[in-house]
Amino acid sequence: MFRFCARRAVRCSPAGARAQARPELYRNADACAQVALARSPGHTGAVQLRAMVLLNEHRFAEARDSMRELLGRHADDAVAWQLRS
Repeated sequence: MFRFCARRAVRCSPAGARAQARPELYRNADACAQVALARSPGHTGAVQLRAMVLLNEHRFAEARDSMRELLGRHADDAVAWQLRS
């Protein structure tokens, strides 16, 4: 289930949802991130995906805080740096 959600989330990422003008894909991406985080708290990819969803929902402070926490564990994570700003 986790691998299926992870693969599906990559295909239905927030960027893909925006490009296809399909907002339901944001919910799918968020659900996949939540499943991944429930199984593996702090999973880098899931945290990043969740931050992308938060940014889309204009929850900027939450996304920033999430990336700050991730950067505390992985200071060289380029995606986290990008999402943090």
